[in-house]
Amino acid sequence: MIFHPADPDALLLGTNVLWKTTTGGKQWEIISPDLTRKQNEIPASVGDFKTEEMKTMRPRAVIYAVAGSAKDKNVIWAGTDDGLVHRTADGGKTWKDVTPPTLSSWDKISQLDGGALRCQHNLCCR
Repeated sequence: MIFHPADPDALLLGTNVLWKTTTGGKQWEIISPDLTRKQNEIPASVGDFKTEEMKTMRPRAVIYAVAGSAKDKNVIWAGTDDGLVHRTADGGKTWKDVTPPTLSSWDKISQLDGGALRCQHNLCCR
């Protein structure tokens, strides 16, 4: 849960979707689809313990990190505890998967910095 740095009235909360309130929590709106993986990968390290049931296990991921642009209230990044990073540039109307290719479903995005992501990884342009 964070306040958007470019819009101090906007409080953002992640579950499997991103919620937003500008009314101090009186009303909330969902501003994203489910941003988590539809199905997790089974890591090779499971080895002989891998079962058929694992292929269809229900995912239980959440948006674990949220960051807003300090310059634009419409720009928001969301990272999940199953290794995905998404970005919106229009306040949540549309979302783009900007996950770096080196991340897997077993990676947890625990912290995001909107300015650093944009500059360091050029994620806003993918």
